[in-house]
Amino acid sequence: MLTVKINNGLNLGIERDEKKIRLVVLDRKTELACRKETFGNLQKFIAAKNAHAFKGRLQLFKQDEHISIEVKGEKLGAVAASTFGNCLSKLKAQ
Repeated sequence: MLTVKINNGLNLGIERDEKKIRLVVLDRKTELACRKETFGNLQKFIAAKNAHAFKGRLQLFKQDEHISIEVKGEKLGAVAASTFGNCLSKLKAQ
């Protein structure tokens, strides 16, 4: 699992799950929320200038080069779109 620091001890875990990618918001080692999505849909999300991904507990909002992460309607932080894209590329190469 690749992890990207969000803030305040929270991380976004990104791992391969068969043909999909599993995104997990972690508080140390406790999973707060997760979502499985295809490589293609995540790549389209990253390529868009402004986009919203997912409905439910975990949601991602992209504005320019930043991806904001929300769980249960609470904004937890943001990561750079390039960092997120690099993680996806590494997983796709595996």
